[in-house]
Formats: sequence, C-alpha cells, structure tokens
Amino acid sequence: MESTTTHRYQIISREWLKILAMLFMLFDHAYMTVVNVAGYGWMTQIGRLAFPIFAFQITEGYLHTSSKKKYLQNMLLFAIISEIPYNLMMGGQIIGPFHQNVMFTFLIALLFLRLIDKVRATNLHFISRDLPC
Repeated sequence: MESTTTHRYQIISREWLKILAMLFMLFDHAYMTVVNVAGYGWMTQIGRLAFPIFAFQITEGYLHTSSKKKYLQNMLLFAIISEIPYNLMMGGQIIGPFHQNVMFTFLIALLFLRLIDKVRATNLHFISRDLPC
C-alpha cells in the first residue's frame, strides 16, 4: 500500500541561500571594481550564480508576502536608491540612461506576477488557463 503523503526535502534554508547569493554577488562585484585583472575571470562566473538565486527569492517573497502592493513599492524604492551607486560604479556618472541595475529587472518580474494574479482574479480565465498554479 502506497502512502499518499508527500515529503518535503530541504537541503538549505532560505537564509543560507540568501547568504550564498550575496557571497556570489560579492565575487562578481569585486572582480568588476577592484580585481579586474587577467586570470580572475572565474570570480565573475561565480557571481553569475547570484541572479537565479535572487530571482527565486524574489518570487518566493512575492508569493508569501502579506501585502503585494507594499512589496512592489519597496522594490521600486530600492531600485531607485541603488541606481545611483550602480551608475557610479559602472560608468562613473550619476545618471546612466543605457544600463539599469538588476533591481529594475526584479521589479518588472514582480509586476508581471501581479498582472497574472489580476488576470486570474477576473473572468479572463481563458488567457491564464494554460499557466501553472
């Protein structure tokens, strides 16, 4: 007789996952700003692991937050605040119109998640019928 219960396996906690992502990001930023010499390109390759971890964490945060509106507002605020240091680091100027930091990418992703929630809440289910969840 088979059991109908499912077991969840957790290898790493979300706090440790955040710490790992921050360390990966530190490697990438250290290479881009301080080290940036031949032979240390592996630092940026390790740093590229941070984005999918942060994307996962952003999505999990959206799904479990008590106020999606406040979550979006906070993301917008931090995207704006972090833009100036990003521009200074990447181009040496306060305003960099051609490149934005990753926080805006995460904000756009959250806006699309919000749009999916709104579509599901309306009678437009024919649009979201094939979407998971």
